[in-house]
Amino acid sequence: MEIIREGKGAPRKILGRQKRRGGICRKMLYVVEARSEEGLLLLLTITGELVLLTKEEEEAWQGLPGELPEVLAELFAYHFVVPEAYDERKTVEQTRTVLGLMNRTEDIRAFTILPTTACNARCFYCYESDYPHLTMTEEVTEAVAGYICRNCGEKKARLHWFGGEPLVGQAQISRICERLREAGVEYSSHMTSNGYLFTPELVQRAAEDWKLKKIQITLDGTEEIYNRTKAYVNASGSPYQRVLDNIGLLLDANVFVSVRMNLDRHNAEDLLKLVDELAERFGGWSNLDCYAHELFEDDGFEPVRHSGDEWEEIARLQVVLEQHIAETTLCHAKRKTKLPSLRHNFCMADSPNSVTINPLGELGKCEHYAYGHKVGDVWKGVTEKEVWDGWLQHRFEDDCATCALYPDCGRLMSCPTKNPCRAELRKEKLAQVQALMLNICQEKTGGEDGDGGI
Repeated sequence: MEIIREGKGAPRKILGRQKRRGGICRKMLYVVEARSEEGLLLLLTITGELVLLTKEEEEAWQGLPGELPEVLAELFAYHFVVPEAYDERKTVEQTRTVLGLMNRTEDIRAFTILPTTACNARCFYCYESDYPHLTMTEEVTEAVAGYICRNCGEKKARLHWFGGEPLVGQAQISRICERLREAGVEYSSHMTSNGYLFTPELVQRAAEDWKLKKIQITLDGTEEIYNRTKAYVNASGSPYQRVLDNIGLLLDANVFVSVRMNLDRHNAEDLLKLVDELAERFGGWSNLDCYAHELFEDDGFEPVRHSGDEWEEIARLQVVLEQHIAETTLCHAKRKTKLPSLRHNFCMADSPNSVTINPLGELGKCEHYAYGHKVGDVWKGVTEKEVWDGWLQHRFEDDCATCALYPDCGRLMSCPTKNPCRAELRKEKLAQVQALMLNICQEKTGGEDGDGGI
């Protein structure tokens, strides 16, 4: 076999080389196959290892289950082939546990901070529509800065500004960053924002003083649909055009901009047009990425609810939109080459080194629960260990254990986003992974003569 891409070091090291033994062997469940011009490609989604089989190896592979042929000895050693009684899911969970222990630290390194839960938009789907609109007082702002200084250890603090609309609380953001600089604490920041309140001066302050490295901005459609969906308060002119201008300013300031396209049946066709508009205006920027995400169910003052068939249709529409994004220069190169592999945590909520801080100074684990599931506060630290530990528990659908993408996927028991794992979406994700495998193989095997590439 030829290794097209080596797997991630830590999972590979934890698994080690599987020792050969007698008995019936079979294909590992967490392997994705893809047919290339060069032969059969196999991806082990636990490690992210991508290999190309010889004709002899492929013939033996297709003959499994059975006694282990000598020609598949290396595939057995690398866990592509396993004993008949092998428990893949148990192996994945054990590997996740070891990875978690390897990365464990007592320090809190990531802080998702809500300087305010007020917002200048009125999106119909916003899950925060019933939140009280609070902004940090001066006392809380100072206490938040002190909490970060005490708990980040000697590591750089990773700040994520959230809301509400975090720019409504820009004074609080500036003060916290100022206090960290005064204390000699290194930091960098990300932000989730609608982008409307930026000005050229504020973009400069964000890049220089806040050390803003990345921002996520949601676009719900082209001008008419976007302006209607956002329903900004006290807006002037076209908010859509202003946000596009601000995206340009952020890109110029070397801030990475991730454009999230919230997808539902009402705007699917329009988002295809949005991709074309963005590609014409921003195509070619290396610090830009666009992606699609379905609206969460049961959120907002006009909650989205769909039948099973409707979810399947939305999954199909999402795949179509993602394919259209991939055909442009709006899909970042890293996302085009990222193969699935085992993850030991999936978001900030199940990370032992991450907390949220709301405008009252209360600590939590998930930004979707700004005023609930409290685990402590910035004065006393984490005091509700049982609630904290509850966020580290994962839940599984009935067919998770046999899905080839399971090692790269996970949901939390306490997660408020309950959208179902849909068969159509799993099928399309597998197809996307297979296409990615083919592109990576082509790049490696055809790169020397210039015929390969993505």
